[in-house]
Amino acid sequence: MDFDASRIRVTTALDAIRRRPLMYFGMAADDPGLPGAALSLAVQDALTETPFEATLHVEVVIEGPLRFSVEDDGPGLPIEPADPRDPPVITELMTTPLCGRQPIHRTGMAAVTAVSTEAVADVWRDGRHYRQRADRTGEQLPLEVLKETGRHGTRLTYRLDDSYLAPAAELPRDVAPLLSGIFALPQHPSHVPRPAPGTTLTLHDHRTDTRTHLRH
Repeated sequence: MDFDASRIRVTTALDAIRRRPLMYFGMAADDPGLPGAALSLAVQDALTETPFEATLHVEVVIEGPLRFSVEDDGPGLPIEPADPRDPPVITELMTTPLCGRQPIHRTGMAAVTAVSTEAVADVWRDGRHYRQRADRTGEQLPLEVLKETGRHGTRLTYRLDDSYLAPAAELPRDVAPLLSGIFALPQHPSHVPRPAPGTTLTLHDHRTDTRTHLRH
C-alpha cells in the first residue's frame, strides 16, 4: 500500500479524545455509562483542588439528564497565562488534554469538554469573576471579565453531547454511590492527588429534588 500525505489526517486535541474515549474515561462512546464516567472525572478533579484557610467543599448539581455543574470553594483556578504568548491557563485546562501544572491537578477538564456541546468555567479569584466558555471544537473563545466579587472558587458546568453518546444515555439516577467511590479510592504516592481529609461534598439532584452529603 502506498503511503503519502493524502493518507494523513490532522485532528484537533478534543477530536482525538472523542475518537479514543477509552483512554480518558475507561469506556467506549457507545457505553451507556459514559455520562457517569464524565461526571466522576469532573468531580474527582474538583475534590483534589488545593484548599486554603479552610476545608474544601465541593457542590455537585445535576440539572438534567446530561447537564451538571461541579463547584468548589478553593482559591479559584489560575487565569493568567504561563507565558504572554499563551492563552489563559483556564482556557488551556479546558481545551488541552492532560494539561496540569503543580499544584493544579485538573487533568480531566479537557476530556469532559470534548464530549460536551457546551462547557463553562466560572472562576472567582483576586476580587474578580471570570468566565471561560468552550465546546467540543476546541475553539478558544475570549475570556470574560465580569463584576468584582469577594468570592473565591471554581464552577464547571457541562452539557454532554447526546449526538455522541449512546442512544438514551444519561447521568445515573443514583449518583451518590458513584461519587462516594471517589472518597474510597486507595492512597497512592503523593504525585497522584486524592481528596484531603475533611473534604466535604454536597450532591443536589434536581431530577429527584434530593440532597446527599458526603465527607472524607
